[in-house]
Amino acid sequence: MTADYREEWTERLASARPTRQSGSGALLLFRLGDEWLGLDCRHVQEVSEMRSIHSLPHRTNSLVKGIVNIRGELKLCVSIGSLLQLEKSEEDYRVDHEIHQRMIHILKDDQSFVFPVSEVHGIHHYPENALKPAPATLSKSGQSFTAGVLSWKQRHIGVLDHELLFYALAKGLE
Repeated sequence: MTADYREEWTERLASARPTRQSGSGALLLFRLGDEWLGLDCRHVQEVSEMRSIHSLPHRTNSLVKGIVNIRGELKLCVSIGSLLQLEKSEEDYRVDHEIHQRMIHILKDDQSFVFPVSEVHGIHHYPENALKPAPATLSKSGQSFTAGVLSWKQRHIGVLDHELLFYALAKGLE
């Protein structure tokens, strides 16, 4: 190890870390079909590779896809696309990286769900003032699960209202 290398890393580690702004949030950004969405990280348990979904007999509900094994536990797998009324992807996604479908496990209180997504970007931190209100046409629709819109990499991210999402998922199972 050279002295320059050691000195550089000593300076990096000794410098003050940037403080997190109060009023900031963290979202898991993911793509579902053609839409980019964000979900509050506090409710994301795990992002995993795509798993086999085992159908449930006598279920005709389009919301319930089946059950999936996550770390040895069977979890209910739902279709967020069905709930949000999103269509399958029509855009041909050619990017500089390989795209992998993933499964997201979410948890709030005693409610646990797993849903497949087209792609996961990762966690994005943002200041609260960056979250803009949902457009009037979207917020007045009866099926809006959008709490706001966030700009990210020349895209508009629909930030999901986690309270409404969990409520709708629980109601959809009745």
